[in-house]
Amino acid sequence: MEDFSSGGTDLTGALRTVREEVTAANQNYIRVFLVTDGAHGSGAPYPESEIQKMSAHTGKTIDVYLLGISNGFPVNISIDLRSRLHNGSANVPSLFWGKNYQEIGEQLDGIGRELGVGHISLTVTPEGHTLPGLPATSSIHLGEWMYFPRSATEIMPITITVEGQEPVILQNLTPRPVTMRHLLDHVYRQWNSILIQRHRNKENVPLEVFDMMESFFRYIYNSVTQGTTDQVSSITARLNKKNVKTYDIQFKTLLNQSKTVIGIEGKFKNELELAETILKTTVTNRKYDTRNLKMKGHGQSEYEDDIRAFKRTYEANKANIIALPDPDPEDCCRVTMTSTLKDLQDDDLYQLLDEDKFSFLKQFSISGIPILAPVKDAAQINPWVFSIKNILVTPFTILSTQTLEFSADHNADGLGDVNKDILLQADNENTRFNAVIPIVTPQTAETLKGVIRTNLFAMCTTFSILKNPHIVDHNAHMAALGVAWLRTIRDYKLQDRPEFVVKRLEFIDATANLYMDRKAYARYSKVLIDNPRQALMTESSDEFDGAKIKCESFVKPMFFYHLMKDKMVATKQKPALSLMILEFIGRCLSNYKMDDPEANRFTDFFSEVLGDPERRKQWIDQHGQGILSSFQKTCGNLLNLYFTLDDLNVGVKQHVLREVEAIAASIDKDMEVAVNFEKIKRIKNTGSCGDVTWASLHAFAVEMGYSEEERKEEFSNKKVLIYVCQALKINNSKERLKQVLPSYEDALSTVTKAVVDENTKTLKTSLQKQVMKMASEMWREQYMKIHAPTLVMPMTQQEIIAAATACGIQVDDNTFKQVYKRYNAGHGLLGNACQIPSCPHYLKPQRNFNQHLSVEREVEGHFPHQLHLVSNTMAKKGVDSVVQAVTSGDHSGNNGRRKKTPPQPDVLEPLKEQIKTLTAKYQQN
Repeated sequence: MEDFSSGGTDLTGALRTVREEVTAANQNYIRVFLVTDGAHGSGAPYPESEIQKMSAHTGKTIDVYLLGISNGFPVNISIDLRSRLHNGSANVPSLFWGKNYQEIGEQLDGIGRELGVGHISLTVTPEGHTLPGLPATSSIHLGEWMYFPRSATEIMPITITVEGQEPVILQNLTPRPVTMRHLLDHVYRQWNSILIQRHRNKENVPLEVFDMMESFFRYIYNSVTQGTTDQVSSITARLNKKNVKTYDIQFKTLLNQSKTVIGIEGKFKNELELAETILKTTVTNRKYDTRNLKMKGHGQSEYEDDIRAFKRTYEANKANIIALPDPDPEDCCRVTMTSTLKDLQDDDLYQLLDEDKFSFLKQFSISGIPILAPVKDAAQINPWVFSIKNILVTPFTILSTQTLEFSADHNADGLGDVNKDILLQADNENTRFNAVIPIVTPQTAETLKGVIRTNLFAMCTTFSILKNPHIVDHNAHMAALGVAWLRTIRDYKLQDRPEFVVKRLEFIDATANLYMDRKAYARYSKVLIDNPRQALMTESSDEFDGAKIKCESFVKPMFFYHLMKDKMVATKQKPALSLMILEFIGRCLSNYKMDDPEANRFTDFFSEVLGDPERRKQWIDQHGQGILSSFQKTCGNLLNLYFTLDDLNVGVKQHVLREVEAIAASIDKDMEVAVNFEKIKRIKNTGSCGDVTWASLHAFAVEMGYSEEERKEEFSNKKVLIYVCQALKINNSKERLKQVLPSYEDALSTVTKAVVDENTKTLKTSLQKQVMKMASEMWREQYMKIHAPTLVMPMTQQEIIAAATACGIQVDDNTFKQVYKRYNAGHGLLGNACQIPSCPHYLKPQRNFNQHLSVEREVEGHFPHQLHLVSNTMAKKGVDSVVQAVTSGDHSGNNGRRKKTPPQPDVLEPLKEQIKTLTAKYQQN
């Protein structure tokens, strides 16, 4: 077809081909396929002209399958084409849309499934309506819905005839009630498809159909809601409430979007929004809705397997679960009074398990510790780096996911933008939460172990903690428990913990211990005790039971040590605290300023003076002033010695290098090498260590039974200096933990040398910049004092030779052009020497004269550009005329040069007498 010619999409040619082929076809049933990914790009004639010529042919049944590809396909033209040609089943989707490469194949599969349904036309008597408000018809296609505005008894019997077959008579049929789900997913979508087609063809649109849609839906809605209640403690009540609310929202959305599509209410921002709405309101590809159920590595079929496995485990433990005492109200959600145990004991649990996955996740009660946790991608990949911003306290010590879901449904505007959090008490920010860490009581833990260890429960915990329904992470629950435990022992000292905190810690331990016999956790626990160096590496260098172990964050070893505390006490073992402090510091500092070539990594942590930016600046300023003074003494007047700023900077660099060598020898005397503990207290690396701080390590040591003397020794200045030294030297976890720690004396020597080397290097750079800046300002001041108030006066060749000779410059008539190569005799100006008599470089020829000259011109609007040119050409017109011409700027920017900002008249006011002299000289010449 012409559509495939190079140079652009000829959509008009493609549509012409479709129209001509349909017209010429002898078949009574025709299928048209239009696949397009771009708008028309071939100029006139335009596609609309072809669409106007199209119509559904009498005597032919035409099904149109429209596939738009990417975000560039012409939505309006495509929908108009389908509306003009299609007269087949209203249940053929109005649009298939492949937004990306993967979806194109899925949509083609959808078209294939529609084709597989087949095409069968039926004749039905009595007549009915495929859309209320249209004339009654006896023709219908298989799969379409027909509306009869009479009762079932009045239309009996119904006769159905398929062409070429004997009629089938149906009588005494038993009517079945229509559900809200059936109306929304089937009947109303068919009606919308017909409405859109008629609207596009500019045919009569029966608007009363919207009132009928509202009336039908409300009748069924009211009959269902009579049995609902505000209570959500039972599964049945929750499901009823959920379904009714969901259907109501879906109906209102569908009705609003349907009216928008046919232009009754609102407009679309663009064609893509129109396409999205058509997909939501009309008959769609049968796979469109279920495709959203696909998960990363865990699809619908896997979910169904998980449900079956859960049911088997539940049945095996059901008797014991049912026999458990009713949950204590103190252990239930303080808002909804639901709990995980209550749901597991509910007679209607299987009704909830039969719901789709997302409904199940929203409705199943996960009760536990309410927290506010930032939603971060890193935690989705590695849950051990999960972090907690706040844990709620009395009276909200236990909450459930039901509270979150209920609040989200009823107050969507109140959700936090980023973390999807809710605020329970408007005047108390500490009641804000967005996640729940599931817990069980010590009394119920063993009975519930089997259920808690299922994949389905892992999905629930992942959802309640990470807020992600698309992944199942078997570490998420354990990691969150560890973070909550660590946060709790850090916030509440061991000696004076409130009762609710003690209870929280008991629940955390009871829940976490349910997982400790998992193969991976048991292996890690053993290595942590037997070979802590390997267990603390990000990934062990050795294998254990045929596999390497990982320490995904520091929460893991700290929590595991705690869970094994009783066992370790019995064997008189203690955690490897020294190694833990070393590795914590190592992980926090492994990449510290590694990408900054000017960083002083050792200085930051070992010199309180030079590590503080303000005090460091004072130290550099002090040395800078001293070097500048010595530089001035050496050089005298800077302008006398240096012709340009570049010459000055070369001199400064050489002088600073000599001075810094002397300063470097005394750097270690200017500072005291010691660990900057204030800085150490603030180090943190969530991506490598998880939600662990310096305070967490101290709390851990107390929790694990280290005495005050032992803690002082482990966190002493000398030991921490060694750890920080190793961390800054070795940024690899494996290498760091393999190394034997140096002695304090060796570490101190290493640190001192590193600080001296860092500061010698940066001192050179810093002082060069500083002294250059100060020297440049001084040189400029001397330069401007001489040059700014004085105008260069034109000089003849003889005047230059006489003045230069008097200054000791060897020049005469024969050598003049060699010495002064760029002399402009017309204006009396030299191009390679300064003509200001008071300048120490007066008439001395220089190759870089332009750099000397340019200093005066640095400030825009303060230099009278082209003053000598204007004064020469307008010498007879007077000073005011010269000033006016210069300040107009008309003479600047000639010969392709950049136009400069002209000075204001007041800038030239002090120079008028000199300008008068200047013009007089030009008149003489």
